Amino acid sequence: MPLHSNTDLDHDDEIIEDSNPTDNPEFANMLIKRRSILKGGAGLITASFFSSLLLMGCATGEGTATIATNGAGKRPTALKFTAVPHYTGGDMIVADGYRAELILPMGMPIVSGLGEWTDDRMVVGKSFKYRMGDNHDGMWFFGLKNGSDAPDVSERGLLAMNHEYTNSNLNPIENYSDQDDTAPKISQKRRLANDVRREIHAHGVSVVEVKRTPTGYELIKDSPFNKRYTSGTPAQLSGVAKGSEFVKTRLDPQGLSSVGINNQCGAGLSPWGTYLTTEENFLNVFARGADKDIIGDKNDKRLARYGLKEDTIDDPAYSWHTPKDGQAGEFDHWDITAKAGKTATDDYRHTFNTFGYITEIDPFNPKAKAVKRTSLGRFAHENCAFAPPNEGEPLVFYMGDDARGEYIYKFVSDAKWTNADVGGGLAVGDKYLDKGTLFVAVFHDDGTGQWREPSKKNPMLADFENDAEIAVFARMAGDKVGATKMDRPDDARREKSRSFLQ
Repeated sequence: MPLHSNTDLDHDDEIIEDSNPTDNPEFANMLIKRRSILKGGAGLITASFFSSLLLMGCATGEGTATIATNGAGKRPTALKFTAVPHYTGGDMIVADGYRAELILPMGMPIVSGLGEWTDDRMVVGKSFKYRMGDNHDGMWFFGLKNGSDAPDVSERGLLAMNHEYTNSNLNPIENYSDQDDTAPKISQKRRLANDVRREIHAHGVSVVEVKRTPTGYELIKDSPFNKRYTSGTPAQLSGVAKGSEFVKTRLDPQGLSSVGINNQCGAGLSPWGTYLTTEENFLNVFARGADKDIIGDKNDKRLARYGLKEDTIDDPAYSWHTPKDGQAGEFDHWDITAKAGKTATDDYRHTFNTFGYITEIDPFNPKAKAVKRTSLGRFAHENCAFAPPNEGEPLVFYMGDDARGEYIYKFVSDAKWTNADVGGGLAVGDKYLDKGTLFVAVFHDDGTGQWREPSKKNPMLADFENDAEIAVFARMAGDKVGATKMDRPDDARREKSRSFLQ
């Protein structure tokens, strides 16, 4: 069959998930409208229940993070430069006294021995395991001195950067596919293996060492800290869902790992100095055939609640499961269709459940895998921002589910914070992020709200088997406890002012 381009199915055109079937209250219909909040300015924001939760898109971290880790810095009260005028052209305009420079472009090798990215885009797909990924998004700079974290250092450091999605122009001839009418419905447009490999490894996170020179920052190629975390590099599962029946797959029958990380959008710093990244629109890269009769109504509803209905490819431009010219089994796990007569550890039906988590990376420990913190709930995570830590008190993290009609969450650690844990790496993440209580936000017409606990302690969730099920299907738990629908809640931040969510 001749190849053809799926120009009408480009990743560049955003597909917005809308999978909430409930009649839960919608924030937009409440007494205090978001439009009124935005028009009213800071005074009205202070008077509303968003005095403590400011919403904004694809943010790159929590402004109080550096205060929490090194005790330095105060929020400025005024700009120290003259703002640039309104401009609609295509050039980069910066304020007087500043300059903009291009660093770390997509495809740039982070190790020696690889050719530079070329305009013909013919580089081998697997080489993106050692190149900068596509669509840079959330990021954080970690100062580096003598091989260790140095928050006050800016001359040299590690830059952790998200790569949220890929564009069709990553590949030589964009999204070409081969028509295969003999295949199941979801696999009839067969993509090329090398193109899919590029996309798999162009997603994820890059951690690279950079240094400041007289002309700007530059990459330190071959630094021992340089590492890519992609949709094809295994990650660990940790927390309440680790080892549960909901995450056991043919790839890992014990349910301890995920095949990779995907769709990293917002990101920031943990109080102890690691990188917290997200898995947002992970739905886009999965496909599901006709299997409701095999998995039953309950599991069908679980998948549909996360956007994956029967005979569905959420974003057909990806179709990572379709190449026939790859290695045996190389791409099969992106098709989660259950197979008749098989169990969850015989096929890939639960691979979908191993995505959708806040993911922790220690940039100073390149030998360690990324860790998915399942206790913080599974949904289209946009961010993870923490309240200012206080010695001897639990840590509190705020999160938004960036899909239409979804919810705002917070997680309160069981462990109480101690400043001695700064710099402790992933072991400290185990301490604060694996055990705690998840809450979901409920707003009221009078401008107040409350946090409700979706756990087995809540009688509203009597039909959930255990807290692992609640975490993996956090959206459905939020449905049950009456959480308030939001309009794609992106970045939830906790300010020092009083919260109206009690």
